[in-house]
Amino acid sequence: MSQLPIDSPQPVRAGEELDLRALSAYLQRHLQLQGEVQVMQYASGYSNLTYLLQAGEQAWVLRRPPFGSEGGSAHDMQREYTILTRLYPTFRKVPRPIHYCADPSVLGAPFYVMERVQGLILRGKTAHRL
Repeated sequence: MSQLPIDSPQPVRAGEELDLRALSAYLQRHLQLQGEVQVMQYASGYSNLTYLLQAGEQAWVLRRPPFGSEGGSAHDMQREYTILTRLYPTFRKVPRPIHYCADPSVLGAPFYVMERVQGLILRGKTAHRL
């Protein structure tokens, strides 16, 4: 069997940048963030945007809808956060949800932050090869 791919964060794609000043201020208030926020992007997602946030020794993953999306069930961040919140206590391979932000004035859309869990992210035909 060939080596399975593991997603690695890349520089943020043009047009999908986050407002680092607003995000840092928000995370300092709600997560007691320490240090400057560095952002990378997991670029191979299919729908919602996924970012790696790092500040000092801390690392999280942020999910938000694509820029310009009009909402809809495919981009419902609260639903994703709620599902993770319910799954995490019984299935520990699910990332621990940390914080949900419904206020679109922070990043232009609702978003949530979860713990970073390194490993294989199943996409497309990858799941069939396991």
